[in-house]
Amino acid sequence: MRRLLLLLLLLTAGCGAATTGPTAAASAGTARPAAAPTDRVRYVVVPHPDDEFSAWSLLARDTGHYDVFILLTHGEAGGACNGAGLQSDAGERVPQPQPFAGRRTATCSAERVDSWHAFLDGMAQSDGHLDVPRHVGTRHGYDLYVGRHTARLVFDYGDGRLTPAEVVAAIAAARAERPAYGVQAEDDVIGAAYYNDSDPNFYRYQHTDQRAVQQALWSTDLGTPGPQLARTWPADPRRSLTRQVPADIYQAAMAVTPGPPAPRTNPTARRVGVLQRVYGWLAFTGSYWPAEAQPRSFFFSSSQDFWSRH
Repeated sequence: MRRLLLLLLLLTAGCGAATTGPTAAASAGTARPAAAPTDRVRYVVVPHPDDEFSAWSLLARDTGHYDVFILLTHGEAGGACNGAGLQSDAGERVPQPQPFAGRRTATCSAERVDSWHAFLDGMAQSDGHLDVPRHVGTRHGYDLYVGRHTARLVFDYGDGRLTPAEVVAAIAAARAERPAYGVQAEDDVIGAAYYNDSDPNFYRYQHTDQRAVQQALWSTDLGTPGPQLARTWPADPRRSLTRQVPADIYQAAMAVTPGPPAPRTNPTARRVGVLQRVYGWLAFTGSYWPAEAQPRSFFFSSSQDFWSRH
């Protein structure tokens, strides 16, 4: 009899627990549907709008992570801010707002961020693990966007003025927002910040903001369960990982018609891929972005190399 009473009590408690969770969640007005239980938060650190694709080999079709994109600057110091590189007649998207106003203006700042959102939104159409998050608020120092599979934080530390301390602070802010994501478990941090200051055999790029991301992730132990990684050039002695962007995803980003994507030999091709359309105005005047296996002409290559620190 005592065993029977105990069994009835356990069954009753189980039924109560089954009905309490959904009711509590509904009354709390959940901001977004709960993430899949296998999701772990991955932080993707982006110095400027367009750098995110430099780490895309680790992001494409990665259903095991809840990707948090952390944009650190607006990229407002770029020479393309005068609009000379835009070729809308070739299919390039016109950044908003218009008209162009030049470097280090509020207009260029808004145009770069507008392009960043448009690129991520566009890639979500060909990669189902991504989504289009909604703006949920302006915090102290950043805007927050939250979706079922991804989140975005937009900071404005100043193009060309980023420091390693600010990189660490931005990641800390993104980590503190986990209740908004609905995901508590963390994994790793990826620096989408290609940097090569020494090897002439590959694309040389040593922007101060990229360097700040590299220094922050190399020198500061953030304490995440997974490693801290950053994009580098193929012959970097620190390189520990090489990944390929899946061919169809690379095509979705880089395609032109008629192909191939080769600005020097095929200059009049129409921009079709998301990166070509959205970030075409940032490409060299009268040109578009080359597609290549390794970073020879630029760092939007299909093969991508990373160093990793635990």
